[in-house]
Amino acid sequence: MKRFGLEGCDSFIPGMKVAMDACVEHGAEKAVIGMPHRGRLNMLANVVRKPLPQLFAEFVGTVPLEDKEANWS
Repeated sequence: MKRFGLEGCDSFIPGMKVAMDACVEHGAEKAVIGMPHRGRLNMLANVVRKPLPQLFAEFVGTVPLEDKEANWS
């Protein structure tokens, strides 16, 4: 039986959050995270702190409104 949860990985999410924060503090601009589909949105929104408008715009292949305005200025 497959299980899609964090059983046994209770410290994974806080650990990833600390790791991402440390990377940013040391000047990292990009990171590659490989993981299965389940949990990926949660990881991008809550750990990487990717803005939700940008995240959802990427699903439909567009640019979020504030990015469009920034490109026109």
